[in-house]
Formats: sequence, structure tokens, C-alpha cells
Amino acid sequence: MTIRECVPIEQRCGNMTFIPAFETLKSHRIIKAPAGSFTITNTSDHCTMNVKIDTFKERCNTVQIPAGSSFTAVVSDLRNIEIACFGNSNNICTGTINFDLVYVIKL
Repeated sequence: MTIRECVPIEQRCGNMTFIPAFETLKSHRIIKAPAGSFTITNTSDHCTMNVKIDTFKERCNTVQIPAGSSFTAVVSDLRNIEIACFGNSNNICTGTINFDLVYVIKL
């Protein structure tokens, strides 16, 4: 099963609270955790995104995405993605996540 989806990002800068953007609860014996790619684009003018990426094999890779930049990753066994924005708290952090994920279903 393939999922292609674009998810908007909008949160206040300076909050530094990580907000879930994607979550897989656990691998199931019939449905495995997804694999594929995603691109996070930071369309903000003044905010930097901190992104935590967890897989079931590897815990907590953190990436910073400056304003006006993007980041693409290819993953397997994706567990979750969380985003926190920092910068002037008067600004709004905006962007998108474009997912192209595949779930393997054992029949």
C-alpha cells in the first residue's frame, strides 16, 4: 500500500515544543512500519525547524532546517517525526512535509 501525502506545518517560533507530524504506533505482524521518503520544506522567513526522526531500528536523529530550506530523507521502519521551531516568538513557522511511503502487508 502506497501513501503520497502533503501535510502542512504551522506553529509559533520560539515554542521549542516538539509536535508530532507523523507517528506509527508499532509494527504489526501483518503490516510492517512504512518505508520510503519524505521531504520537509521550511517556507518560513525567520524560523529554523528542529526535526526529530525515529525509526524502529535507530532512535532520534535530529536535523535542523533553516528558513527557506528543505531536507529529504529515505527511511525504513519509520516510527515518528516531530518538529519544533525556534526563532523570534512573534513569527509563525510554516512549511510542508511531502510523504511517499510504502506499507508492506503480508497476506
